[in-house]
Amino acid sequence: MSDFVETKTNDDGVVEIGNSGLQKKRKSISNSVSTHYLSGHAAALLACAILFVTSSVTPVLAQYKRADLASNQPGVAPSTDQKHLINAWGLTALPTSPFWLSDNGSGSSTLYTGGGQQIPLFVTIPASASSPAGTTGTPTGTVGNISPTATDFTVTEKGKSGRA
Repeated sequence: MSDFVETKTNDDGVVEIGNSGLQKKRKSISNSVSTHYLSGHAAALLACAILFVTSSVTPVLAQYKRADLASNQPGVAPSTDQKHLINAWGLTALPTSPFWLSDNGSGSSTLYTGGGQQIPLFVTIPASASSPAGTTGTPTGTVGNISPTATDFTVTEKGKSGRA
């Protein structure tokens, strides 16, 4: 026997929830339809309760463990860099590349292994052309391109083009 729940809203805005079963007639027994009425407020409250219960289950299924790998504060993480890692913003993680961080406060981008060890390559981000002399760049993100097609992400400047 197959059961299903049917809901509908009548002309007065009342939500009707019914439990209807496959009706089989027997000599003296038959399944009947039972309908319950909920006001709009009760239906909204019921919907919120269902959302609360289902949202509280999600973290149990999607857990992870935070591990600080690099910091500009001593003792917080295995790798410390007080010179470059200042106000870090964007993070780019590619399958075969180290992690790239944008160091907004130092005008650079630094690279780290998956274990948090710094790779000694520091990319200086130039300031905009309208910035005063001596100003450092303020990067707010990084971009990674893993496309095998050379023309998918081409940068052109002053008549020269190259794969980014």
